[in-house]
Amino acid sequence: MRFRVRECDLAAEKFSRMLRERLGFLLRLDASRLVLLLGDVPRRQCDLNRFPCRAMPFRDRIRGELRGADAMLLDVHSFPSGEFGNAHLAFLDVEPSVSGGWSPFVDDLNRYLRTLSSLEGARVDSAVFRGTTENDILVEAIRMGNRRNALVEINESLSDEQMRLLAGWLARAVEMAWYRRQTGEKT
Repeated sequence: MRFRVRECDLAAEKFSRMLRERLGFLLRLDASRLVLLLGDVPRRQCDLNRFPCRAMPFRDRIRGELRGADAMLLDVHSFPSGEFGNAHLAFLDVEPSVSGGWSPFVDDLNRYLRTLSSLEGARVDSAVFRGTTENDILVEAIRMGNRRNALVEINESLSDEQMRLLAGWLARAVEMAWYRRQTGEKT
């Protein structure tokens, strides 16, 4: 008997490209400063976000980008509708034993995203899910000293227009959270 293995993250690349475009515009950065790394191995072969796949070239590229850089890591995935309740977008935070506490950066992103969308008369269902140590890309980034990390999950059932709107709001939220962390400003 053969089992079908569902390929996951069906909307992650599309949303990542939309987000990268919006971030470049908002932060006035040329494309070379916004690195987009796409997973290059089918998940059934190796889940690139798990410890056993740390030796893969994709993970080497991530480490190379983070090493010695004042960087922000957005690890973008996607999920089938219903996976995170009614969420359009979900943030996953790592277990405090790994990071020394819940991530204020993730909380800022979620709060700013909701505020920005409501200012435009929209309601974004977003949530922060806590307590995993399995998201090894974030775990490794934290252990390298990088504190501005977020695993972002986008709902695969959203239309391109809905994704574009979310990418715009999330880019603004990233800009605000980055500024807050750079300046130490309280919000």
